[in-house]
Amino acid sequence: SPAILTALARALELRPDEEEYLLRCAAEAGMSGGPKPAAPRSQQVSRATQVLLDSMVNVPALVLGRR
Repeated sequence: SPAILTALARALELRPDEEEYLLRCAAEAGMSGGPKPAAPRSQQVSRATQVLLDSMVNVPALVLGRR
């Protein structure tokens, strides 16, 4: 939140221009205290991928999403 960032700027003894830069960077990064993006929807692996994973009993495996 902006209040936390302002407190952080004070604790770090930032100059006013540095504090402004910190707040601007946070706002551009989406940290302005606005609504958070929706959580990604869950996905399921194909049957063939599941069979492959099930056959790999002694090997760690990780499946990443489409994006």
